[in-house]
Amino acid sequence: MPKPAEVERFDAILRSRERPGWIVHLPHGDTSFFISTLAPYSPVLLAYKIWLPYHWPDAQRIRETALYLARIELGIWQRSLLDRVVNQVDMGRQEDMTVLEIADRLIAPRPWVEDIVQRFGSRRRALKQAAKELSIPLASIDTVLHAQSSPIADAVHQHIKEVTGYPWFLPTHLRDLYPADRW
Repeated sequence: MPKPAEVERFDAILRSRERPGWIVHLPHGDTSFFISTLAPYSPVLLAYKIWLPYHWPDAQRIRETALYLARIELGIWQRSLLDRVVNQVDMGRQEDMTVLEIADRLIAPRPWVEDIVQRFGSRRRALKQAAKELSIPLASIDTVLHAQSSPIADAVHQHIKEVTGYPWFLPTHLRDLYPADRW
């Protein structure tokens, strides 16, 4: 039986020794959630489970997984309640934008997007068809094409590249098309 799309594509990140994770599929419900455990005296600093409704479309499960992984990489998941209340307005918006950028870049790395544009063109209809065929949200392609990358997002991607290798998030049939020096 093939793995669900989000498990297949994020497998290298989920199997990281530094922060092992699992995706668990819920048979019912329309809410996802995240559970983490700290292990202060263990070589593993964090272990986590992402719970997703299985009936969601692949693109939605992929995006939700990427958002959780971006929050884990930024350390946002461990903020205290007081810190979230005090810094909610300005920091909250900026953090959300950074999380979205990192998640979209996990879903659609730049070399992949450049290849999509080269093969399908840059028209909205062509990009929408490419996103559908690859089970990714069109918003992720748009972000990578139009947003200027931030130093924080670059640092997160560099870290993920070091931990997992490259390409860290491509469908199996595309993994051999991208050399390791292309990022």
